[in-house]
Amino acid sequence: MNSTYIQSTWSTADLFPAHDSQEMESAFAEVEQRTAVFEKHRPSLTPQISKEDFLKIIKEIEAVTRIMQKIGAFAELRFATNTQDQSALNFIARFDQFRADITNRTLFFSLWWKDLEQEAADRL
Repeated sequence: MNSTYIQSTWSTADLFPAHDSQEMESAFAEVEQRTAVFEKHRPSLTPQISKEDFLKIIKEIEAVTRIMQKIGAFAELRFATNTQDQSALNFIARFDQFRADITNRTLFFSLWWKDLEQEAADRL
């Protein structure tokens, strides 16, 4: 007995209703806001930073990353559905530019961590 599989497109509704929805704009705004908060931690990045402050910073960048992953997944899935869709291409371009900006603004943390002495890193 053979079963017939009917192929259908996936739904991105669990991520966002649409690329131009209020939820999507709110996600972009939240990333922007959280990145601004994250940037304010830059002066506190010293080898003597407390574990508590370090954890706050980590949680902030994790939140930014989580939202960015959700937006990116939506963009890629929408584009994969129809690679000729101009609005999907435009949204991918918008997201790529936004991601580049956020990455540039948060790069200082990775550079600080990379240069941190092993003893301080082990403590954290």
